[in-house]
Amino acid sequence: KECQKNDWKYHKNECPLYRHECIETLLSDNDIRFWLRLYLSVQNIPNFATKKYRLFDGSDVSLRDIEVKDIIVNENERRDQLEDIYGIFRRLGVDYDPREVVHCIKHTNVVKNLIKNSTFLKSNLRVGIIGRGLYIQYIVLRHSCQPNSAFIFNCRGLSKELRAMRPIAAGEEITVALVPLFQKRADRQQALKAYSIVCECDKCVHHLDRRVDYTRLTPTTFFPHNVFGKQLLNYWRQLSPDLDVVFGQYYPLKTMILMQFFMQLSKCPLICESVSNEFNAILMKSIDVTLPDRSDFKFGSVI
Repeated sequence: KECQKNDWKYHKNECPLYRHECIETLLSDNDIRFWLRLYLSVQNIPNFATKKYRLFDGSDVSLRDIEVKDIIVNENERRDQLEDIYGIFRRLGVDYDPREVVHCIKHTNVVKNLIKNSTFLKSNLRVGIIGRGLYIQYIVLRHSCQPNSAFIFNCRGLSKELRAMRPIAAGEEITVALVPLFQKRADRQQALKAYSIVCECDKCVHHLDRRVDYTRLTPTTFFPHNVFGKQLLNYWRQLSPDLDVVFGQYYPLKTMILMQFFMQLSKCPLICESVSNEFNAILMKSIDVTLPDRSDFKFGSVI
């Protein structure tokens, strides 16, 4: 009831539409539902699009003030997306302004972010998408493949947070990664073309990751099935330098890799206690830096 009451100022604009016969189309596409809520809020909630937000540079801007560069560069893709949305509006009987439609699409394409809920169990890590959010404050953050900050998800507050991954000097620009860091340089450069970005960090300019075996960094290949016992430690010694080059000392995805490795390590009776304690200390520090609240996560009897 509390959630329903708090959400009513948004949902009351879309509620009648969900009674329409094309409800299945809306419910089956979370992006359209998200975009529709944003568009209807702009059109129906006073001051929604003109409310000022404080950005990192100290400026106060609203949705109306922000010029967003569209990341969809394929005209056919853009045309198809617009026709899908226009078609839904026509079926719903909603009057729409094409210029407002395009403006809202640009915002959602660029600054829409998934809100994730993570649960750590004794033998597994589960990450589920529980919502979507619009964080216009983060538009001003510059990309770097060696970011000094990263986004984390506060499971209790159901919100996205920006956290420093290393000490940031006064006046130093805050940077984040807009593309997955476990991709090799050529793939990152290709992905960044959608943002019209050429990364000039040291890792990209000097190709510091040229010797990294990125095939070992995909989520499905962190730990080969044929590696057990003390072989696991040898494998880690080979993998660890690559993780430092790719992610730096701390990064959320690196913490998840450390968690998975520790879970595997804890199952091996041949690993001495001193090694286990040393690795546990490394893991705890990484958790403190990259996760919102250690008490939010449960590791069973592992920790």
